Amino acid sequence: MAQPLRGTASKTILKLARMLQSCLTQIALVLLLAYWSACSGLIETGGKSSLGEKIEYKIRPGDVVEIRFQHYPDFNQTLIVSSQGTLSLRMIGVMHVTDLTQDIFKELIVEKYGQVLADPRLSVSVLQTSNYSVYINGEINNPGMLRIRGGLTITESIIMAGGLKDQSLDYQVIVLRNRGSGVKVHKFVIKKNERWKFSNGDFKLAPFDVIYIKKSSPSTTTSKKSTKLI
Repeated sequence: MAQPLRGTASKTILKLARMLQSCLTQIALVLLLAYWSACSGLIETGGKSSLGEKIEYKIRPGDVVEIRFQHYPDFNQTLIVSSQGTLSLRMIGVMHVTDLTQDIFKELIVEKYGQVLADPRLSVSVLQTSNYSVYINGEINNPGMLRIRGGLTITESIIMAGGLKDQSLDYQVIVLRNRGSGVKVHKFVIKKNERWKFSNGDFKLAPFDVIYIKKSSPSTTTSKKSTKLI
């Protein structure tokens, strides 16, 4: 009868198993990064973000934008952002608006209309947002592409993907994102006893984010800041 493995042999096998698990995780992340890189050329996102910083929505092609003037109702406009990311504004002409937040867009058009109107006070609203995709993989029931409209949080993306495979475990969530200056990785921990109340569960996803969920090791802690991947 074979004797149970003991001592050095047992430790070696355990070490090899952990190395294999780590390698598989790295391979999965590389594949996800390759997918993300292919998609990222479709849309760029500017600015920098940290986990404690509010991420504002940025205008994209296909969005419906409304401009309303306080004193000049005849100038009110409801427009669709073109596939080239532009709007044709009355008396102003064509303006590129993709990746502008509502506040920045408002500042720019107030300045432009200030050249032709005495009091260009106005409001800007995104009435309807275009569809976009994120990709989610790892320890969830239905991995794959999620086509969404408007803002989506990490919690909502996990629910849309069928939930976690095993509700009794802790997990780490990794979000890969291009912020215009290279790929960044945001990391979060889902505790089994906290479930949908995990740290930064309301973190807003951006177009073409890649979300990877893996089982959490005992040493994993919640990341307080986003870190550069490359």
